[in-house]
Amino acid sequence: MVFLSLRSTIAWAQPPIVPLTFCGTISKSAVYEVDALLTSPAGDCLIIRAPNVTVNLNRQIITGQGSGASVQVLASGANAFIEGDDATISGFSVGIQIDATTVLAENFSAVNNNLAGVYLKGAKLAKVSNFNSDSNWDGVRVAQGTGNTLQSFGAYRNNHYGVWLLGTNHNSVGGFDLLDNAIAGIYAGCWNIGPQNAPCKPAVAPSGYNIIFGGYARGGNDGEEYGIAIDLGNNNNRVTSTYGSGNIQFDFLDENEACGNNLWFAQIRIDTASPSNYIR
Repeated sequence: MVFLSLRSTIAWAQPPIVPLTFCGTISKSAVYEVDALLTSPAGDCLIIRAPNVTVNLNRQIITGQGSGASVQVLASGANAFIEGDDATISGFSVGIQIDATTVLAENFSAVNNNLAGVYLKGAKLAKVSNFNSDSNWDGVRVAQGTGNTLQSFGAYRNNHYGVWLLGTNHNSVGGFDLLDNAIAGIYAGCWNIGPQNAPCKPAVAPSGYNIIFGGYARGGNDGEEYGIAIDLGNNNNRVTSTYGSGNIQFDFLDENEACGNNLWFAQIRIDTASPSNYIR
């Protein structure tokens, strides 16, 4: 009797790679690769509508005209994978926008976008890692949604917040380097103008049960007002093993009386001449 190995009788074929040389909508599950510089005349460049799509941005430069997103993953685009491969995204309203569930994005730079470098809008279980977000309005904005992960990233010189947790919960933010973001490196709250020591309006839920850990929140040449700030009514968050230095007002701020139900653990001020760790 002769036994044949399955490995010897089945040929595993790699799925074909579909080249992308212009902006457009992706409506079919497949593996795509950007093979040219892309410039969007207006609005979004790449729109992922189908589930289970992989897009390799392939080190390319993707440029917008002040609106839309370089890559927008619609709610129907669950399980998408965006591999930046050191791509640079600039000139859009949003660098990468994710509205879907279980999307992965990594290895890219988002620069000079006028709303956010990365925008998780109602996203759930998204994971975004190994990226830089520089000189946008917000470096990263997480609005609503839940269970997302931001890991191993830098947010530099953004004109508003490095990371804005807005009405969102159960997110993980770790391994970050935040420098010279105008109002705060990380802000959990609902106010566009920074910590207000005031509860959110009924239309906007507070942010809670988020974990912030293992990163740096620094003011540099231009300075930022706060390193990490949690506004009034935003509770049950955990901040641990973070470093603060050189922020104008406070390295670490919690507007809840006695920190409310937030837990701050093992914060380190690198510059002992900078302001105190907490207020109130």
